[in-house]
Amino acid sequence: MDQKIDPLCALIRLAPVGVMLLVHCVHVVPSATNPLDLARGRPKVYYVSVRWPTDGECLQRVLRYGFSVNAFENNRWTLLTHLFIHGSTDHLASNLFSLSSALMEFGGTDLHSNMTEWRVLTNVRRMLGSVAVMVIGGVVGGLGFQLLYNDSKMLPYRRELERLRGGSGHAAAGDGVAGKLAHAVQHAGEQLTAAVKGGGGGSAAMPPPNATSATIAISSDNVFSRALAGAGRHLSSWKAQAQLKLQEHMNDSMFMCGASAGICAVAGFNVTYYRRPMCALCIVLPELITFGQQLYAGRSGGGEGFWYTLLPGTTVGHAAHVGGFLAGVAMGTIARQLWPRRVFRRNGREVEQN
Repeated sequence: MDQKIDPLCALIRLAPVGVMLLVHCVHVVPSATNPLDLARGRPKVYYVSVRWPTDGECLQRVLRYGFSVNAFENNRWTLLTHLFIHGSTDHLASNLFSLSSALMEFGGTDLHSNMTEWRVLTNVRRMLGSVAVMVIGGVVGGLGFQLLYNDSKMLPYRRELERLRGGSGHAAAGDGVAGKLAHAVQHAGEQLTAAVKGGGGGSAAMPPPNATSATIAISSDNVFSRALAGAGRHLSSWKAQAQLKLQEHMNDSMFMCGASAGICAVAGFNVTYYRRPMCALCIVLPELITFGQQLYAGRSGGGEGFWYTLLPGTTVGHAAHVGGFLAGVAMGTIARQLWPRRVFRRNGREVEQN
């Protein structure tokens, strides 16, 4: 006789979805407390309201609870809080659907036995296990891989800057615009002085009268071309350094939010531990294809321009999704070696021993 889905057990299994939805709707706002009360040690008062936020309010919470390198230096908890913060209603809806699908694959011998499991402790254990995979995969795999990808995109510009510095006397990293221009002018003046001294000193034989004008023209062209080349190298070095500094600042201040990487980690865990690839095929495979296209476009020089991250708006962190999936695959492989699944047949059906 087929078992029916127990409502309590289903709520336990899908508790992460409810928590994510609750976090999205709960607003905690500090009240205007009297400064004298704060000075006397009285606690600060907060107002709590439950309502559906606007997209503008979602972005405000991203700035407060989202993760960025700069925000992490001031608030370490953003390492965890960013997983439950979403930038818009569409972002939340897609993650709720994906998380529900991944949770239904997590545990049991098949989807039917997983959703009809009536033992409360078993459902609690599976729910806590899925949360652990989501948090660890989202933090280690998602954030780690995205930061690594952002840093790898800077390598060509760092190499170009080192090449330009090597060709221009290793200009100091702290020079400003005025310093670079002054250094270029000074270099051009030194080139011009050296050329004039080399042409008029010593006991060199005088050129024939009919070759004097041609020699002077060639010498002048040489001097000014070298001066312009030196100035161009210094200006190119300054430009590359400015681009690198600006992009590094943008990478450090770029906010990341959402549970997408953690959901991909759960899907990756399901692939290697439970041998269930359906959720990964639907959620992660498009991310792998898009991420591969980005890598190919970057290597072929046909990708986005250098300044694309300076533009306002939002983007999808495909590298974080791929990193979360790889972290989930690794955790599932390790868990399968440490805690192998014990499955036996009962009444013609596979049953997992808990």
